[in-house]
Amino acid sequence: VLPESSNVNVTLDQTVLQNDKDYSFTGSDNVNAGTATLTVKGSGNYSGTLTQTYTIGSLSITNASVNPSADATGLVIRYQDTYSRTGSAIVPDVKITNTVGTNTVTLYDSTDADKKNNATVSASSNTNSGKARVTISGCNNLTGSVSGNFTISNRTFDDLSVTVGN
Repeated sequence: VLPESSNVNVTLDQTVLQNDKDYSFTGSDNVNAGTATLTVKGSGNYSGTLTQTYTIGSLSITNASVNPSADATGLVIRYQDTYSRTGSAIVPDVKITNTVGTNTVTLYDSTDADKKNNATVSASSNTNSGKARVTISGCNNLTGSVSGNFTISNRTFDDLSVTVGN
């Protein structure tokens, strides 16, 4: 996570320098929680390079919006809320995103092997028809937990096939 340009302040002899005019910046080790590096490189009337470390903290999912409207921003957790009964335990596919401004980052996606390391998903009362419960618990870059309900409906005869034979 690279800081927004408005959060990077570069000064020289009490003069505030301007991003993209007097300097540019890049980041490294800035994806996961922990220590990241910011590199500031002079441009225009300024030269040289300065390296600074900063800390990226874990993000709590405790107050995330769960299944909000499609245009919701901020920290959002989405999962399907209605399933047909299968006779087997159902655990919803879950996706956690964080949108700041126009930038959306997927923090967890249970359907993407590369995005499955920041949370665990479990479910209870999730085999028979009725109300089931899903719990999403953060780990690694995410902390906290959120629980919600989903519905398992009876299958209808439209889902069945019948064969009468000799």
